[in-house]
Amino acid sequence: MKLNSQKGFIVQGLIAVVALIAIATGAYYLGTQKESSNTNIPNLNDDHGAPDSIIVKSPKAGEKLEIGKTYTISWENYRGTEDLNIKMVGEGNPKTAIRRLGMVNGKKSGTYDIVVPDLDVLDEYHIEVYPDGGREWVGRSGVFTIFKSISNINQTSSTSSSDWKIYKNDKYGFEVKYPNKINSNIGYINNEEWYTSGNYNSISFGTPSSKSGGLIWNISIQSKDGFDIEKNIKLMGNQFSDRRESRQNFSIDGIPVLLVTIKTDTNKDWVLKVIYIEKDNKVYMIENGAIDIPEFIKFYNSFKFTN
Repeated sequence: MKLNSQKGFIVQGLIAVVALIAIATGAYYLGTQKESSNTNIPNLNDDHGAPDSIIVKSPKAGEKLEIGKTYTISWENYRGTEDLNIKMVGEGNPKTAIRRLGMVNGKKSGTYDIVVPDLDVLDEYHIEVYPDGGREWVGRSGVFTIFKSISNINQTSSTSSSDWKIYKNDKYGFEVKYPNKINSNIGYINNEEWYTSGNYNSISFGTPSSKSGGLIWNISIQSKDGFDIEKNIKLMGNQFSDRRESRQNFSIDGIPVLLVTIKTDTNKDWVLKVIYIEKDNKVYMIENGAIDIPEFIKFYNSFKFTN
């Protein structure tokens, strides 16, 4: 009698176990059916296992893309069939707008040509490729920067320097052109006569109205001995916590120069530009006074050595 009772308990236990297995199997089946309802999106449980499945091969990290030029975006390892979104996204700057570049038919690997849009050259960007309804499978390119060529920059200014005045510095052997007058929406610049002030190694250019706040443009000369360009650049705009820096290398009058631009979202009208020129153990710095007007381009491009 005792034995039969134990058998009864064993049978009841087995029935309970079988019931639990059946419930679990049914739940797994239903879950699998639900996950597989859209066969166009890759399954996270496949042999790859990683949601970041798309690999963006180009552009590559560290590349510099020129605004207005055409470049090819390439990707591979997409396992779905949904159309793919292609976007250009600012790196680490939530205020940078995401630029949608296009949509292409979904395929495992492919290419898409883009023309680099005219966005903020100070920001770093990456390309994102992902399917409709499957952003968790996004593929990201390496971080790259964009730049505007000096020839394109110069086209943004309609002001000719042919009728500008000429400043000559006999001690350091250079000359530069500066405006007679400028039509500008900045009150202390608009239609006022420009003049120069200072000594041989620090010359300022501006208008009478700009004098109280410091003249507008400046050319200063430093001996390379004891002067560190990198330390000087780090000090530029360091009053802003969101300081952003970009650099461009080109030439003026056949001499290599470095243009450093500092911007901040704290004050979008504050844009500091400094040209660095090294010659004969000296550093020549041409500054815009953090006032971004197109005439400054004509100013620094007119700089040339006379000896």
